[in-house]
Amino acid sequence: MSMRLTFLPVLLVLPLIACGKPSAEPQRSEASPAGPPLAHALPDMGSAEISGDTAVEAENPIVTALAAARERHDFVWLGLSEAEAQAQAEAKAVPWRVVRRDGADLPATRDHRPGRVSAHIVEGLVLAVLIEGEGGGPSPYEGVILPELLPFIGLSEAESEAAARESHRPWRLVSRDGEQFMVTMDYIEERVNAIVRDGVVVAANNG
Repeated sequence: MSMRLTFLPVLLVLPLIACGKPSAEPQRSEASPAGPPLAHALPDMGSAEISGDTAVEAENPIVTALAAARERHDFVWLGLSEAEAQAQAEAKAVPWRVVRRDGADLPATRDHRPGRVSAHIVEGLVLAVLIEGEGGGPSPYEGVILPELLPFIGLSEAESEAAARESHRPWRLVSRDGEQFMVTMDYIEERVNAIVRDGVVVAANNG
């Protein structure tokens, strides 16, 4: 049986804006991913710092995984506290809003404002952002829709694919430097859809 091919939209990260998952599919819990245990998921790194005075606790695997991602790559927004991210947006003179907090969608307008940062916050930290592009085109973003995907970002394409393979997850590249690739429209919950910018996987979604 042949599969339909199409261009998978780049807007995969923020659930309020994205449409990577069929509407009939129930929302997944961020707390307990399905499938085999992830070999790289949420590593125990002990105490660390994400940025500034933002202390992270070893008991919180999401916060620890965010810290690990920031150690692998110099993310602009990922892992900042909500206050730090808002202050950074003000310093850059760009609009800022939170569209999802701890798994709950927040009211947000559907208008398009180039440069606006729409953030997904978990445990008080930025899990993902989408920055609205000029002219309604592809928007740069970074982060993940689910915390379990954090181990696959901040890596090169080869490293991210190898990490997914070790965790028994399918992996595919859906966008590189703004270019979107033709992919099948089948939905595989454990699959990692990788978005690459300047040779680094900066964002990922499942499906």
